[in-house]
Amino acid sequence: MAEINIGNRKNTLWDITVDGREKTALATGIPNRVFQGADMSRLRTVPGYIWDGQIREWAIEGMGEWDGQIIFWGERLELSPIDPAVPFTAEDLAGLAALFRLLREKSEKPAFSGDGFFRLAGGGLFCFPLNLMEFIHSRQARELLMSREIYNHPDLKGEERLSHTLAILAFQSLTGRLPYTRTGGYEWIHEEMRKKKLPSLRTAGAGEEELRDRVDRTLRGEAFPSLEEWLEMLKKGPSLTGTATEAFSAQMEKLENSFVKSFDRRKNQVKITLSILGAAAVLWVGIMLVRGYLAPPYTAGMTPREVVEAYYGAINALDSTAIDGTCEKKTAREVSTQVATMYVMSRNKQAYGQGETIPPDVWADQGYPALGPGDTVYGVGDLAIEDLGDNRFEATYLAWYPAVGDPEHPEAYVDPHEIFRKKEVLTVIRDRRDRSWIIGGREEEEITSLSSGDILPR
Repeated sequence: MAEINIGNRKNTLWDITVDGREKTALATGIPNRVFQGADMSRLRTVPGYIWDGQIREWAIEGMGEWDGQIIFWGERLELSPIDPAVPFTAEDLAGLAALFRLLREKSEKPAFSGDGFFRLAGGGLFCFPLNLMEFIHSRQARELLMSREIYNHPDLKGEERLSHTLAILAFQSLTGRLPYTRTGGYEWIHEEMRKKKLPSLRTAGAGEEELRDRVDRTLRGEAFPSLEEWLEMLKKGPSLTGTATEAFSAQMEKLENSFVKSFDRRKNQVKITLSILGAAAVLWVGIMLVRGYLAPPYTAGMTPREVVEAYYGAINALDSTAIDGTCEKKTAREVSTQVATMYVMSRNKQAYGQGETIPPDVWADQGYPALGPGDTVYGVGDLAIEDLGDNRFEATYLAWYPAVGDPEHPEAYVDPHEIFRKKEVLTVIRDRRDRSWIIGGREEEEITSLSSGDILPR
């Protein structure tokens, strides 16, 4: 077991020692259970990048758990967070454009964020692996993502989004301030990016007309220069003073005051509209509750055995609604939550072409073919149900889960599946309104851990 000691912490950036060796760590803020079902090999093998005049990789060397969250670590670097109050130099922006050009090819959804990018002591830039940062961001509340929202237009994708980000940072380097503010949350930022009119940078100061014109056009959405075009311009070393004329500052203040009033007015109009809609929604919910009360239950017409079969079938179908419909709430709350989580993760993986979640009975019927990249096996296999009488049923089956590995020994071989042979007894009862049968009790009698070698053909 690796000995981990935590040193300085700066948000996601931690200085740590692992077995006495200094490392830089990414603190995810996410517990181990959230990584269940994730393609850990993909998250760990995609590197971060360092730009210090040239680009080189930063590899993840290990992972572990500390204070209830997973951390990843690699080579120790002297880093400091990106400070919005400290503009980028032309050299830094050129380095960022070079990083963006690389990430454009390496990442499905490249985006700049204040918790993923850092400054190198002595000059240069660093970014944690973007696939890992995207995984973390997708599991965080939007309110925690302001360090990303401030730099990324909500309606742009790929290279256009990166081009817009460079324009934001160039605006800051030319004027000493960002074009958008953090007041009011991410909705405010998105509204600004979509509708706020900015004064021309030609009025902000003298010189660098080509760069000012490019930033103006990009922030107005008129043109999005390629990363190669940004890089070519920034390599010329334009002077970025980080100051603006009094006239420009006055224009910005006037436009901001106007935007604030307009935004507040729209919010009040929205509140009034929502109040009207809310009243209608209350009436609609009432109607739906009555309909739900009168509608037949999920298991209407099922025999007790069919209810049990429907419960296990719902697990393989990743259907938490069906699980809730076949069981009393307290009986299968944990299973329902787990299935709902697997459903969301499965759909996310499919959406990005990162693999599928396969029920074990389907995989077995196919003869256990080799899994594709990112494919995982989850659910119930080899199910056998025995009627014990008095509406009690004994179920034996293999429970398959995607393995997540051992954070304490990340270098060790990991069986790609966690498999348990389970035996449990389910008691079927009448529901509270005596309309149908539901599962009212579930007791585990046996649970045995198995390896893939015990199940899969050799």
